[in-house]
Amino acid sequence: AVLGPATLVGMVSMFLLVPLVKMVVEKMMSVRKQRAVHTDRRVDTTTAMLQAIRFCKLNHYEQKFLDRVIDARRKEMKWVKKELRYMGLTLAMAVLTPVVASALTFITYALINGGNVLTP
Repeated sequence: AVLGPATLVGMVSMFLLVPLVKMVVEKMMSVRKQRAVHTDRRVDTTTAMLQAIRFCKLNHYEQKFLDRVIDARRKEMKWVKKELRYMGLTLAMAVLTPVVASALTFITYALINGGNVLTP
């Protein structure tokens, strides 16, 4: 049997989920920009320390620079975790969107007419 009008429900659900996915991707991209700022700060601090390593060693500033790098990395990791959460949500939505659309199509097909029975 042909699914007929029940397919429209699946198509509409796909189209309705696209803006939601787009919104999550846009948020992920803004978080990625913030993360890049913090990554640049950490890299700049590390580069400054490495370029002035002799000065650091002679004046016993290793711990100060190490604390700076660790603090910059801690701040960066907050943004990395946030970015990964959005990425995971995006991937889950990309996988689940067609599954939800298919499920809604088949449910609609079965509910339209009591004689529509899905068989394997």
